[in-house]
Amino acid sequence: MRQLWRLKLCWEYLGQKCDFAALITVQKRNAGQLLRGDLLNTYLKNAVAEKMTFFCQSKGSEMEPTISVNETLFVRKLPYVNARFRGNPQDIHVGDVVVLKDPLNSNNYVVRRLAAVSGYEMVSTNKDDESFVLKDGQCWVLSDNKNLKPEPCKLENADDATSVITNFRVLTNPCSAQRVSHILTATESNDSRTYGPISITNIVGRVIYRFQTAKDHNIVVNSKYSLRNDRSVLFVELDPAEVQLNNDKNNKQISIWKPSLVPPQSLTNDGFGLGCETKRLAGGISDDDTLANWCKDFIQRKMTYVYRSEGQEMAPTIPGRHETLLIRNLPCPNLKFRLVYRQVSVGDVVLLKNPLDSDRALVRRLAALGGHQMVSTDEKDEPFVIRIDHCWVLADNKELKAREANDSRTFGPVPAMDIIGRVIYRFQSMEDHGRVENSNCHLEEDAAVVKFELELDEMQKFSEA
Repeated sequence: MRQLWRLKLCWEYLGQKCDFAALITVQKRNAGQLLRGDLLNTYLKNAVAEKMTFFCQSKGSEMEPTISVNETLFVRKLPYVNARFRGNPQDIHVGDVVVLKDPLNSNNYVVRRLAAVSGYEMVSTNKDDESFVLKDGQCWVLSDNKNLKPEPCKLENADDATSVITNFRVLTNPCSAQRVSHILTATESNDSRTYGPISITNIVGRVIYRFQTAKDHNIVVNSKYSLRNDRSVLFVELDPAEVQLNNDKNNKQISIWKPSLVPPQSLTNDGFGLGCETKRLAGGISDDDTLANWCKDFIQRKMTYVYRSEGQEMAPTIPGRHETLLIRNLPCPNLKFRLVYRQVSVGDVVLLKNPLDSDRALVRRLAALGGHQMVSTDEKDEPFVIRIDHCWVLADNKELKAREANDSRTFGPVPAMDIIGRVIYRFQSMEDHGRVENSNCHLEEDAAVVKFELELDEMQKFSEA
């Protein structure tokens, strides 16, 4: 039963991901960012590579006790095209906790609970105030903290009737009483009672998970409709290790784009399809969970990740001392699989563990595999054959001496299982970037991966960190 339930969640996610990709594509087209001929390619790229969620940090105590100060929030993106396309499952409902642009400062984002949408009548506790109905495209948001009082302010370009409305509440009616009765008196703080109704286009996402510590994290209570729609997104895209990493970075004021010397463990061991077999053999998942986890990896895991190179050992292939590289992950259940299916070939530029420092990684070109005979230029050295489970790697920079190149001429053959991935793209700047020359067979094989998973904006952010 558990296996069937997980497969059902994967199927639900796949349908929602297709809807999400369509909305993102139409949104870009309406913004003039796409030509008609690029629609299909952009849709497929969004369906494969674009995640439906992002992380943000809570600020202030307006949403206590639902969300505390400085919590890491897992937010589902809600792309908005127009009111007509605001349909299930991308829609929002009364009771949802949403992330929206701050009406008082367009550069900031705030988290509030949705209390009313267009068509709801708003009535003030002050008899001198006239009631009004929210117009089409408007919504009313409140915060959850009962201990805070609203601070009246007047918005620019706001109607006089709705600019200062600290006393207004939602008037329940037969069609909406059950949905909003639990939040009618939920808040007294900087919300719609301060700045009035806001445009629904200000909403960018729905908060679906909160994380404070390893022992204090949970699903955020939204409307019953959204809770049901978000369960598949949580199952597929929520990675506890990634949440912990983002929480640590936010608390330490470290940029999310800060590069590491070694790829995260989840990236080196997991991957597209083969990651499940790797985890199963490592004891990470049971045989019963293999199929569900394969489906989860298939529809959510990217085949690539970004890495920062160091040094000039690979010039001129990678000319910069510090370049951002796109690495294709090569999960390997065992050595036999890697050799039989030739995940790597002579001529590939690979990322591998540094034999002299296990906490770091190297980028080198694969020069020979197990079974190849090695002959020295020094006649005193006897030739030898590389062991079947090892390989020989070299730097591309011919101007460096053998000891300076820090390759197999220094540390000898390296275990083939130490290869983490293949370098398929390099980025120095928006004017200087391109494919990395690998073996002919893998250049063609990696072309589709580059087409769908290459994000130059992401690589630029990583490069600027």
